[in-house]
Amino acid sequence: MAKHGSSWPEPPFYYKRYTAHNVSLLEQWKGGKSAPPKIKAAELEHVQEGDGEKVVVKEVDLPVHILEPPKPTFEDGSYSLFNQTWQIEDKLPSLSEMDVEQLYPDGPIDRIKELKKLNHSLVINYLQLLDLLVKNPQQFDTKVQHLRTIFINMHHLINEYRPHQAREILILLMQQQVERKRKATEQLEAKCRDMTDQLAALKTTLQTQLSDIPMFTEQTSATTPMILDGPDGKAEQKLVDLVDEID
Repeated sequence: MAKHGSSWPEPPFYYKRYTAHNVSLLEQWKGGKSAPPKIKAAELEHVQEGDGEKVVVKEVDLPVHILEPPKPTFEDGSYSLFNQTWQIEDKLPSLSEMDVEQLYPDGPIDRIKELKKLNHSLVINYLQLLDLLVKNPQQFDTKVQHLRTIFINMHHLINEYRPHQAREILILLMQQQVERKRKATEQLEAKCRDMTDQLAALKTTLQTQLSDIPMFTEQTSATTPMILDGPDGKAEQKLVDLVDEID
């Protein structure tokens, strides 16, 4: 049976087993209130049909403990999710593990050189395939398998660069982040300098304007407090306080 993958796979067939009635029976059995009863549960069955077979879901009697989730087993370093097998350790499987013939030597190699050699073999095999389709089309399958093996070897060599690619992308992202922060810091410092210059200019302007304001009334003496002119002297006093704060 061919395996199909999907970004949004359907739930596994056995979700239909978890009806309200079956779950209540499971709770009763776990509480020790009853013997393990049988439940109606969905089960896959392979049925022969013509030259092939199809899979049908049948309802059968199963013990209630079939509803208990299985214990996780990672003895072979893999786990099953939505009927697909995934490796616990994220690593690139070798060609031998994928049952594919390896066309380049083991050990340290020049990947660029090997990729060029595989690419050259790919072109030659493709031309041979075209010649074979003209002269003897019935034997094309062998040549197609050769092309498939070459392609898988090339992809495997390219995939070995993935860790290097991820590292370089991370370096680039960090450099861009540092550059953005450096520019933001420079803009902030420029704004601070601009505000400092504006405050200094404001201070000079206020001092010039205050120098023209009479600071004492006719009754002011050396022993009396400083009183500014005006209806109550509050406006002028605020200007003086502002200048003192800038200092």
